[in-house]
Amino acid sequence: MNKTNIYNAIQYMKTVDPKWFDMASYRDGEETTHQCKSVGCIIGHCTILDPNPLSVHGYSDDIDFSTWASEFFDLNVCTALWDFIFSSYWAEYSKSKSLKQAIRRLKYVYKHGNVPEGWNGDFEKTTLLYYLNKQVGNNFN
Repeated sequence: MNKTNIYNAIQYMKTVDPKWFDMASYRDGEETTHQCKSVGCIIGHCTILDPNPLSVHGYSDDIDFSTWASEFFDLNVCTALWDFIFSSYWAEYSKSKSLKQAIRRLKYVYKHGNVPEGWNGDFEKTTLLYYLNKQVGNNFN
């Protein structure tokens, strides 16, 4: 895991307007540009942190977001850690889909280097908040 890039993502995501954030998709629009100019998730917005995110695109001019994020954050795609930070399943849960909760998950991973103990891919908001509060307390900002 690239902790520097996780940290930079935390700092950058604090500047994103919550109305431009949604965990449901990488971006809701242009997928060939360095900067996200639409509603997007952590990955869709954070390509701005890489001077050349287009260098890891696939067979089209679109950014291959999962490949880019895997390399940029040095995380394997099919893991609990990936799901904890980036999964689009978060969009299905009202409290866990927010920008605030996404930043909270990034901070948790930055601090602990893994998912909360006992978290097994359960995306229910109450379960996530339970594990985060149990691990770091309510004051984890």
